[in-house]
Amino acid sequence: MQYQRPVQSMELPDGQLTINSQRAWDALGRGGHLETMSRIYSQGQQIALETIGKIAEEGDQLAAIHKGGNAIAALAQDIRLEFGQYRFEGPAGFDNVDISYQAGKANIEVQDGKIHVNARVNPPVHEYTRGKLDIYMQQYNKVEFTPPPPQIDVTV
Repeated sequence: MQYQRPVQSMELPDGQLTINSQRAWDALGRGGHLETMSRIYSQGQQIALETIGKIAEEGDQLAAIHKGGNAIAALAQDIRLEFGQYRFEGPAGFDNVDISYQAGKANIEVQDGKIHVNARVNPPVHEYTRGKLDIYMQQYNKVEFTPPPPQIDVTV
């Protein structure tokens, strides 16, 4: 009998992990320049209207000399150089970082094992000499049935 072992080989390439943190950096105000400028541009008209309204309000305060007080000093106190009216940060969120993983495809190859059996039929070997045959019965067949003993004074 010969036995050939099965052979199994496995190859598993590395998976691919992708982390995209572009939206997180954008939420911190450090995103791409095109997105930031586009966001500022889209807010420009609204901020211009708010600025015109603020200038008109300051003009109304200067024109109200009849109310008394020093309107010029009050307006000078409120002057600040601001860029804070522009919201150049992107939307913040807990899921701004995208993570994806693609597992490598496993390559499994199997070669079956084999068993080679060299079997041959051997005929029985017997010796027989004519005239030397004794036939006898080792046990004779016999079957006995015994009835149960009779019971007297039995009530059913």
